[in-house]
Amino acid sequence: MNKTFTQDDCLLFIYNELNPEDHQKFQLELTSNPELSSHYLELKDTLSKINHLTSKASKSSIDLIMEFSAESNQHHELMS
Repeated sequence: MNKTFTQDDCLLFIYNELNPEDHQKFQLELTSNPELSSHYLELKDTLSKINHLTSKASKSSIDLIMEFSAESNQHHELMS
């Protein structure tokens, strides 16, 4: 019986989390299934873009976190 691979299988393959047998079957299926291959390449590209994203917290966000931390420390010191 042939296995039908899903989008989840694509992710498992990309992250090398398929069992060895399914990994090999998936590789073979990629060579013969243009739809799966297209989805796989699109998913890999999307994940690559996500992995290269960077974000930076705004100064006001950092200030609020630092203020909360200082208040929390003062509260704990008073309770001790």
